[in-house]
Order: sequence, then C-alpha cells, then structure tokens
Amino acid sequence: MTGQIKEPADCLVKNIAMRDGVPPGWREIYDRLIVGLFQSDCMELVTFAGAQGGELQIALAPCEVATGPCAPLLAAARQEAAATCEDCGAEATRCELADAVRCLCARHYRVAQAEQAAAQRLFDGEMSAAGDWMAAFAVALGETPASRAALSSQGLEEVLTLIARIERGVYC
Repeated sequence: MTGQIKEPADCLVKNIAMRDGVPPGWREIYDRLIVGLFQSDCMELVTFAGAQGGELQIALAPCEVATGPCAPLLAAARQEAAATCEDCGAEATRCELADAVRCLCARHYRVAQAEQAAAQRLFDGEMSAAGDWMAAFAVALGETPASRAALSSQGLEEVLTLIARIERGVYC
C-alpha cells in the first residue's frame, strides 16, 4: 500500500482508526491532529500512533519523517503531548519508572509507582499480574481498588503499606 490515498475521506477514516494505539489522555490531541491533517490536505496515512518513552509517536507513510504542511502539525501535537498526562489529559511531566518512561500527572505517577512496587515485591516483576491486582477491590483498602486508592498521596501510602503487609504474610 502506498502512503497516499486519493480520496481525503478515506485517508481520514483510516487515520481515525489508528486512534486505538494512542493512550487515552492523548486521544484529543490525536483527534485534533488528524482533523488538522485533513483540513491541510495532507493525505498521508498514519502507520503508527502510540506512546514510546513518554512521547507521542506518530509515523506517516510513505516516510517516517513528516515533511511539508504535515510537519508543523505533528510537531505541535508532540509538544502538547509532552506536557499532558497520557492517562487522563491533565498537566504532566515525563516520569522515569523502573520499566518505562511515561508522561504522567502527579496522580497517575503515584498509581504507576504503586503498580511498580506491587510487581516487584509481590509478583516477581510481572506487570500484568500487578495491574490485575491493582484493579481488584481490596478489603484492606475499604473495598477500593488499589489503582483508585493510589491516586492520592495518603492512598499511595496505604497501598504501599498493604503491599508490605502482604509481603510479610499479614493481609488483614
């Protein structure tokens, strides 16, 4: 398949379909980018849309580097995403975690820290198991999932305390 499609509407539909790879907090940025590309008659196909290293990554066909009227639109979207939480769309900064670099607000950074602690201390580094645990309701957290509790500073401390108690074999 070539990088350009003859019909702008076809290009728009195909580019919108790539939205699923974009983190939820950056989807509005992506949507504005796709509309901007369409309005600028840039009929390049998005071949990749997602997050890598805490940055919004968009690749266009036929070449990976945007040129012409597409370039400033992509640059603006990337710049906006660099200050936006990839989980919720709030103001954010790039955060280094043990397993990744992400762009997160303070609340979602706390959740990522708790999930990382659970993975390392309870699940032998398995992030998917830690994610499942974080999403489950915990009696010790007042029937609240750890992912919700960790959104606040106090809740993060409660989640980390619970992880330590589980490590020691004391759940309740």
